[in-house]
Amino acid sequence: MTIWMREISRFLICALGAHAIGYVVIQVLPNPIYAMLGMSSGVGEISENLPHATQTKNYAERLLDTFRGDLGNTLDGVPVWQDLSFAIFASAPRLFFAVLIIASCLVAVAYAPKRVLAPVSNVATALAFLPPYLAPFLSLWLYVAVLPFLPTFSRQAEEILIVLGLAIPAAVFLTAQVASITIRNLDRPFVQNIRSLGAGELAIRHRLLHHVVFEVSPSLEKILVGLFTAIIFAESLFGASGIGSLTARAIRRTDIDLMLSVILMSAIVVGVLRLSAVGIRNLYGLKQ
Repeated sequence: MTIWMREISRFLICALGAHAIGYVVIQVLPNPIYAMLGMSSGVGEISENLPHATQTKNYAERLLDTFRGDLGNTLDGVPVWQDLSFAIFASAPRLFFAVLIIASCLVAVAYAPKRVLAPVSNVATALAFLPPYLAPFLSLWLYVAVLPFLPTFSRQAEEILIVLGLAIPAAVFLTAQVASITIRNLDRPFVQNIRSLGAGELAIRHRLLHHVVFEVSPSLEKILVGLFTAIIFAESLFGASGIGSLTARAIRRTDIDLMLSVILMSAIVVGVLRLSAVGIRNLYGLKQ
C-alpha cells in the first residue's frame, strides 16, 4: 500500500506540475489575437468582440474550473471537451494499430533466432537515434510517390502510412531494447540449466518473454512520448483530424484552454502508464 500511495502521490504531483509549468510557459507566448490576425491588429477593439480569445483568468481559477470539469473554450468559442473528444476518437484507431505493430515487434524479436539478434540490435540502436518526426516525413514522401498509382485506395493508403509513421519510431526504440535484453538473457546460467534439462527453444523463449516484458516496462513512458511526438507530425502533415492536429493547432494559435487541456491529458496518460509499469514490476516481485 505504501508503494502505491507514493506512486499515486507522484502521479498527482507530476500531472498538476505539468499543468502549472504549461501555464507559466504559455504566459510568455504572444497574445492569441496576434497569432490569429497579426501584430498590427487592434487588440483592444477585437477583444470586445472576441471575449473568449482574451480570457484573463488566473491560474487558480483555471485549475478550479478544471477540477469542476470545465476545460474552457477554444478561440473559436467551442467547448474544449468537445474538440478534445472528437480528436481522441479520430486518433484512437491509428494509435490502436500503432500499438499493435509495436507489440508485434516485441514478440517477433523476443522469439527471433539468436544469430539475427545482434544485427537487429545494432541496426535498431542506430535508427533509434533518429528524431521521431522523421518517420512521418518519410511516410508523406512515400504517399506522394505512390499516390498516382493508387488513386482508388488513396484514403486507405494515407491511413496506413500515418499508422506506420506513428509506430516506426517507438517500434525501433523497443526493438533495440528487446534484442539487447534477449541476447543477455540467453547467455544467463539459468537458461543453460533448463536447456540441459531438456527444455525446447520455444519453451525457453516463452519463459524469457516474461522477463522481457518486465525489463521494458519502465520504457512505457518513453514509448508514449515517442508516439505523441510522432502523431503531432503525422496527422498534421497528412491533414488528418486527431490529437496531433489538435495539439499543433493549439500551439500555432496560442489557444490557452486547449493547450492546457492537452498538456493535462498527456500528463495523466503518462502517469497511468507509469502506474502500469509499477504494477507489472510488482507482479514479478520487485518491491520498489
